[in-house]
Order: sequence, then structure tokens, then C-alpha cells
Amino acid sequence: MQKLRALKVSVVCLAVVMALVMLSGCQKIGKANSSSNSITDFDQRTVTMPAQVNRVLGLHPVSTYAIWRLAPDKLISVDWVFQWMYLQSTSTKYLSDADIAKLSKLPVTGTFFAKMNTEQVISLKPDVIITLDSDINVDKLQQQAKIPVVAVGKEPLSGYEDTFRMVGKIVGNGQEADKLADFWDKTLKTAQAETAKVPDSKKLKVFYTGKLGNVLTTVGKNTIMGSVIDMAGGINLGDQLSDTGNESATVSMEQILAWNPDIIIVATEGGKQQIMNDPRWKNLTAVKEGKVYVPPQYGDLDSVQSILGLVWTQGLLLHNNDAASKAYLAQEMKAYYPLFFNRQITDQQINQVCTQL
Repeated sequence: MQKLRALKVSVVCLAVVMALVMLSGCQKIGKANSSSNSITDFDQRTVTMPAQVNRVLGLHPVSTYAIWRLAPDKLISVDWVFQWMYLQSTSTKYLSDADIAKLSKLPVTGTFFAKMNTEQVISLKPDVIITLDSDINVDKLQQQAKIPVVAVGKEPLSGYEDTFRMVGKIVGNGQEADKLADFWDKTLKTAQAETAKVPDSKKLKVFYTGKLGNVLTTVGKNTIMGSVIDMAGGINLGDQLSDTGNESATVSMEQILAWNPDIIIVATEGGKQQIMNDPRWKNLTAVKEGKVYVPPQYGDLDSVQSILGLVWTQGLLLHNNDAASKAYLAQEMKAYYPLFFNRQITDQQINQVCTQL
């Protein structure tokens, strides 16, 4: 009997010990799970990040912008293109003096497509790096840096909505991210409803050119500019290119003459003057009819301003830039800038076109 009691006591003790071990193991697993979270990025990669993200670095002006707008105190650097576009440009001022002064104090890093220095990125000790889905070295960087790298998107135009929501989730500001994404979604749906009314046979042929100063270039179907033209109710002639993602694909003068666009949209006023003063272009329908246009400086077809570029392009293509479409554009620009850049722009700025690169 004593041996039996001893055996029972031993079994009970063993059971208690095993229960404690299992409980301890569960607590460790729970702690590990609570100290990190995962996200599926635009490349369909599952990226595990710290639960608390305090330092974030962008490798493209779109990701840098989104970090700044949604968590300015967590942005630890600015990429050189963002610096050039938003801090140094003398022709365009998107940000307030206070924001420019604050951002100008941050280190300047490269982008994934130029001036990239992995050692510099690692030395800044980001909790998360945000790049674009067109970055072919995203996995390599994550392995080298041993830092979570998330890929977001900028093309086509509709991709920005999910980009804002994803960055908002990463930096812990989903509420503001939803405001940006909802504005984007509303404006897209309004434009799509207008475009749906236009039969393909009535759509105008559009040639977009001059992004990098060369007017013998155009944009492919999957670029931000190409998607703006298509969503606005036009036919982007660059949709015929095999290089669908090229934002500055070389085309011959013979090809442009064969296309004979109804509308030409030029990235800058300087590019427009090249076209208007070159006799090779004079027989094109768009040139003969004076339908060569430059988008507004504060509403062009590229980057974060592209949603306004959509409004402008649709007003041009479907309504010949009439008074009602101009009024709608001004209304949208005045709603957009306080939300996206924390400042209002003037009527003069609304009507200003891009005069230089």
C-alpha cells in the first residue's frame, strides 16, 4: 500500500511538472507572437516586423512620402529624389517652411534604383525599410541588412490606396491612412463612372511625352501616367509598347506620325515648346489644332499628385477643359493639399504649369 501511495504521488507530481512546463512553453510562444506582427506586401511576401515600429526608412519618394505623412516622427531619412522633389525644388513648393526645415535635417539616403548604399541604410538602424514592388533586390536587401523590408506600389494609379493603408498599418496610424485612401478611392470611382459613359469609338488618342526632357519618348500601359490616361477615358498610345512598365520609352518620329495623336500631353512647358517649334511635328492633328497641353504643376500625372492629374486629364479629354471641369479640379486640389501635404495652395498655384524638370 505504501508503495502504491508513493507511486500515485509520483504520478501526480509528474503531471504537475508537465503542466507547468507546458504552461511555460505556451507563455513563451504567446510572448513571441505578441512581440512581432506580419504583413503580406505588394510582392506577396510575408514580412515579419516588430510589434512596435519606431524607425522607418523609405527607398523611393512614394514610400518616403507615405512615412512622412503618416508618421513624421518615425521617418529617419529622406531619399535623394524626395529631397530633390520636395525640399530643393525652386519651381514647386509642396511643403510648408516648417516641414521643409525639419526634413532637411534628416540624413539623405539612396533609392532602390540609384545611389543605394546598404551600409548607410543599416547604420541608420531602421525597424522597417519600405521600398517598391519594382525593387528586384528586395529579398537580397532583407537578407543583407537583417531588417524587415516591405514592398508597396505606385503603379497603376489604383495601387496608391492599398499603399497608404499598408504604410498606415506598419507605422500604427491606420486612421490617417484611411483618410488618404478614402479620398483616393472616391476620386477614382468618380472618374471611372465618367469614363464608363464613353464608348471606345469616341475615345481620343493621347501621346504622353517629355518626362525626362526628351519628347521622343512615351509611357507604357502599366506606368502611372499610362494608367491615368486610360482611367480618364483616353487611349494611351504607349499601351501598344511591349515594354509596358517603361516611363520613358524611346519612340521614333515616324511612329509618332503614324499614331497621329488627337491630344499630346507634355510633362513640361519646355517640352511643349520643343514640339511646337519643331517642323517635324507640324502636320500632327494635335499640333495643327493646338491640342498640346502641359498638366498643372500641382496636379501632374506622376507620383502622389497623380490623383489630381486624373481629374485634370479627364476634364481635358471628356470636357475640353471647360469652366465646369476647371472648377471641379480647383475644388479637388483645395481638398487634396490640406489632407495630403498639410497646407493649402493658392489659385495662382492651381493654374501653374510645370516649366522645368
